[in-house]
Amino acid sequence: MEYSQQDNQSRDVSHPNKIHRRKKANTPRPKHRFSGGYQLKKSNIIPSEEVVKRTLDKLRGLGNQAFAIFPFSEYFDDWLENVRGVLGDFELDSDIATDDQFNEQCSQILSNLELALNERRNKEASYDLAIKTLSEDKRVLERIDKDYAIKMREMERRKNGEIKRLSRTVQDFKEELDRITQTKTGIFRSMSRKAKAQKAAEASQKLNLARGKLDLIVPNFTAERQRLLTEQTKMQQPVVERIQNLQKEINSIEIDGSLDARRAACEALTDAVTALLKRKMPLLQ
Repeated sequence: MEYSQQDNQSRDVSHPNKIHRRKKANTPRPKHRFSGGYQLKKSNIIPSEEVVKRTLDKLRGLGNQAFAIFPFSEYFDDWLENVRGVLGDFELDSDIATDDQFNEQCSQILSNLELALNERRNKEASYDLAIKTLSEDKRVLERIDKDYAIKMREMERRKNGEIKRLSRTVQDFKEELDRITQTKTGIFRSMSRKAKAQKAAEASQKLNLARGKLDLIVPNFTAERQRLLTEQTKMQQPVVERIQNLQKEINSIEIDGSLDARRAACEALTDAVTALLKRKMPLLQ
């Protein structure tokens, strides 16, 4: 397929990641009918196969055109201008008598596409805020983890201190009980048998109480550790969910999310052109 060098320079869609801005001509070109311009002179001439192929190839190329550099919305206006230009060239080059159905279809397709692209513009506009919020939430998460680590170290310090203190207490009561047990009793001794038994019972009770407290240290601190972990998880969960959602949002913004809508619009325009040609063929038979 060949067409003029001027047409190729003004709107080249062969490269999938390249947008060409249309140069302003000295003489305003007529608008095609579905864009609100005046009606072109109608004829029953069917466009040549070359004109049709060139139009469909350009629409297909524009439909597959991905924008590689963010923000992608900066390319939307030029891309739409290229699409409108392809449709305008189709009318001008072929002098085809487009009908109301074709005009209304194209107008509706482009109107729907503009709405979709405006939604993408708004989404891209929220990018900086999403990045800022993500950074803030990550700092919140780091602070929660830091506070948890501090509490865990403090709890471990207290646990070790309690174990050391109660272990010493247990040892002291054991030594006291040993001394009482080894003390001799009698009429000429400082302690009677009854007093010895009473002191031994008291020392044994204190020893058992201290041992009980020592045995409870590990399970008590284990329960406290679990409580702190539960509190940390409860504080982390909403922050983690926000971070995950923000990351998904940012990832979706950082890719050309307009491609599907633009491709679908170009496919719909291609179908409109094809349907127009089928409607025109019986008129010449």
